Formats: sequence, structure tokens, C-alpha cells
Amino acid sequence: MENAVRVVDLALRAVGGASYFKRFPLERYYRDVRAALFHPVSTDQTLELLGKTAFGIPLMDDDVIWA
Repeated sequence: MENAVRVVDLALRAVGGASYFKRFPLERYYRDVRAALFHPVSTDQTLELLGKTAFGIPLMDDDVIWA
């Protein structure tokens, strides 16, 4: 998802201001990849979950990963 944000940002720069019009797909891509940064979980939450799982650290009740 973070790479998708970078790719869309580069595409927006290449196309210019016209890319913000709804009639072009880049406008939707921009909105969608920005939303992906927060759904379903953030990068930090994903890394924490993967790290704890890899090292066998139990998830605590207050580790709300999917909120």
C-alpha cells in the first residue's frame, strides 16, 4: 500500500493538475490509495503484530490491532 501511494503520487506529478478531475482514473486511485493507509490496519500496527508473532510474544488484551 505504501508503494501504491508512491506510484500514484509520481503519476499525479507526471500528469499534472488534470489528474485531479473526476473524469480521469488517477483522481480515484489517489483517493483509494490514501484510504488504504488506514484500512484495515496501519503500517505500525501491522509491523507490531508481525514482530510479536515472529518472536512468540503474546498479544495483550490492550493490543487492539483490528480496531
